[in-house]
Amino acid sequence: AICSMSFVADGATWFREMRREHEWVAFKQRVEANRVRRALENQDELVDPREDLMVATPERRASQVRRSDDVRVGGDFWLSSAESLLRFRPIEVVDRLDCAVLLTGVEDDVVTPIDHAIAIYERANAPKQLIRQVGVKHYESYSVNFEPLVGAFIDWFDRYCVDPRETGAADRTEATVRTI
Repeated sequence: AICSMSFVADGATWFREMRREHEWVAFKQRVEANRVRRALENQDELVDPREDLMVATPERRASQVRRSDDVRVGGDFWLSSAESLLRFRPIEVVDRLDCAVLLTGVEDDVVTPIDHAIAIYERANAPKQLIRQVGVKHYESYSVNFEPLVGAFIDWFDRYCVDPRETGAADRTEATVRTI
């Protein structure tokens, strides 16, 4: 069983959605120039992941929720990490999973758009569930909806982390969408 909260279905799409067209083209050129420089000169550019990889939204800049993570993680990442993120495409393999998948997303999320969760949900095999969070923003969803989400995750694992041959095993055809 899998539970995943506010995630990316396609890395290139996610990077692209954060940027205007000229910013997207410049970003791709910067990543490619860095790839060539790394191959020829063994030099990789250090970047701030919150400014250079992700685009710092007003919500992210105003959020206190991620401050401790930001301090712990630090401000320097290799730009080459963008290459892996650009190739990251769980949307292409989710239909091969043979497990229960519970996904969450936040309506009108400017950090990780809910479209990614919906796309994965639609492509995943049953059993599957999508929890749409409304009335919260991305970063506050982790605290405001902590209890109902953890309860849903525990329930999901209790139902699907069992041997399906056991009596009373969960419905393997479940496909539900709910809102919190």
